[in-house]
Amino acid sequence: MSDGQAATAKPPGDAVVVDRRPKGKDPGRTGLRPERRAAARSRRRRAERPRLFLSIAPDQPRTRRKNLPGRCPNGLRDGRAGRPRRSRPPESRRALPRRPGRAGGASGDRPGERPLPARDAARGCGASPRRRLREGSRIHTNRLAETSLSCVRAGVRAVDRDDFIPELHTGKDYKDVLGELSRLVSCRRYLEIGVSGGDNFQAITCLEGIGVDPYFALSCNVAAGKRRIYLYQTSSDKFFAKNKFKLMFSRIDLAFLDGMHLYEFLLRDFMNTEAVCRKDSIIAMHDCLPLNDIMISRDMQQAAVESEALPFRHWWTGDVWKLIPILKKYRPDLELDFLNCYPTGLVVVRGLNPRSRILRRNYTSIISEFDAVPNDLDSIRTLYRDMKLGDAADFLEAIRGARPNRR
Repeated sequence: MSDGQAATAKPPGDAVVVDRRPKGKDPGRTGLRPERRAAARSRRRRAERPRLFLSIAPDQPRTRRKNLPGRCPNGLRDGRAGRPRRSRPPESRRALPRRPGRAGGASGDRPGERPLPARDAARGCGASPRRRLREGSRIHTNRLAETSLSCVRAGVRAVDRDDFIPELHTGKDYKDVLGELSRLVSCRRYLEIGVSGGDNFQAITCLEGIGVDPYFALSCNVAAGKRRIYLYQTSSDKFFAKNKFKLMFSRIDLAFLDGMHLYEFLLRDFMNTEAVCRKDSIIAMHDCLPLNDIMISRDMQQAAVESEALPFRHWWTGDVWKLIPILKKYRPDLELDFLNCYPTGLVVVRGLNPRSRILRRNYTSIISEFDAVPNDLDSIRTLYRDMKLGDAADFLEAIRGARPNRR
C-alpha cells in the first residue's frame, strides 16, 4: 500500500493499518539548517508511524466519546460556557449513606451476618451494601425483612410456599442429562446457544459441535468427545441470519437453548433452531421451570441482589417460562417433557416440524399477548399446576428403549 492510500475494507476483527496523513516536503531539499533539518525528519518519522486498529468485539462497534448523548466539545455541558462538567460515577459506584451501628459498633449480630470490618465498627456505622457484597456478607433487602429465618434457610418466603411449586428440583443435573442424551440418540450434529464457560458443551458426545455465544469464557476442553467443533462469537440472531441455509444441508440432531433469559429471545432461538432440525430431532431448553418469584425477574442485577441471602444465590431464569404456554397454545403438535433437572429444570421438545411457520407468522401478536401476562408468583403457580413434572432418570430410560442406535 502506498503512502496516503487508505487501507481496503476488511472484516471486523482483522488488523487494519490506516495512514491518511498528507505527504510533506522533503527536509533535505529545503534551505533549512542541519539541526532544523534533523528535527523535521524526526517529526516526519513520528507522523509516518502506522496506526493500528484491532477490533476485539466485532458485534459491538466502538463509539467515540464525543458522540455520546449529553456531551459536547471542550468539556462544556449542553453547549453553555463555563467550567468543565465534573464526571459523576455510575449509580452502582456512588457512595451510599451508612446506617448507624448498634451500641459498641457491633451491627453484624443479625442471624447469618458476619461482623463488620474493624474500621467500620470503630466508626460505629454499618458497611455499605457494595462492601458487604464484596466481603461475602449477606444483604437483607426490604423484601426479606418480613421473612422468618426458617423460610430464608428453606429458600422461600412463608407466604410463597404451596403444593404446586417444588422447593427444589431433585433430579439429575441438566449437564449430565444432556450428555447422556447425546449418547443415547447417537448425536451427529449438536447445536448450543449460550455456551459461556463450556461446561455443558464439554459433556456432549457428537461428531460436530456448534457453539454460539456473544462472549465466550471457556474454562474447559470443549472439544472433548467430538471430531470437529465450530464456535461462533456472535449473537444467536446474527448467527442464524448468516448460517441458516448452511445448516439446512447438515441438519441438527440435538440442540440446547440457554441464551438470553428473556422469553422473546428464546422464542426466536426456538423458531430458528426448529427450522434447521429434522422431525426426529430434539430441542432442550433450560431455566424454564423457576422455583420462586425472585429469579424470574427480567433484571439480572435485581435478581442477584434479592437472592443474596437465599440458597438460590444469584440464580436467574428470567421470564423464559412464558415459552411453555406459548408452545402449548400455538404449537399443540409438539411433544413437551418437563424434567426435574437440577437446578432450574429442563424442557425437552420432540415431534418437531421444520416447515412450520406458525410462530414466525404470529410473532408480533405473541409478543403483544404475553407482554401483558404478569411475571409473578401466581403465574408460576399456574404453570406448575397445568403440567406434569417428570423425573429425568425415567425420561432417559424411555429414550434408551425407544430410539435405535443409528451408527
